[in-house]
Amino acid sequence: MHRLAAEWTRAGRKVTPTALRTALGHGSYSTITSALRDWKGERQAPTNALAVPVTIAHPPALPDDTHTELRLLREALEAATSAMEALRRDAADQLEQAYVRYETLQRRMLVEVDTARQRVADIQAHSQAALDDARARETILRQQLDTFREKAARLQGQLDALGEGHNKPASTS
Repeated sequence: MHRLAAEWTRAGRKVTPTALRTALGHGSYSTITSALRDWKGERQAPTNALAVPVTIAHPPALPDDTHTELRLLREALEAATSAMEALRRDAADQLEQAYVRYETLQRRMLVEVDTARQRVADIQAHSQAALDDARARETILRQQLDTFREKAARLQGQLDALGEGHNKPASTS
């Protein structure tokens, strides 16, 4: 991973945990972030602007309070450097945690969207099946209605014929 990050840096490409994970094809973000942090620390160590030499040559004529003041300043600088590094680590950890939460929420959202889409498709399929069923029943009922109308018309014709036979005067022979 360090070699890949170095190659990307030389090429002017931005080195991020996501890009590295994509290029590697595997690995947890926390492991990649930790390794990337180590690599950046190694890379920046020689040029760290906050590095202070441990020993400072002083002219022998400096009074003791100057040595004390320099020692206190050095200690304050070391404490500030340590605090800044701790803050940087905390910020990187918080960023990593936020990124993991973001990815988790994004995956959950995509699952919910897919589930909703499937529900809509199921409802549409069920509605279409119910509509097709209702249309088929309508066709059957219309055919039955036509059949009953034809029978009613035939029966009405038979009734009319019978009625005419009763209404005729009896013939005298």
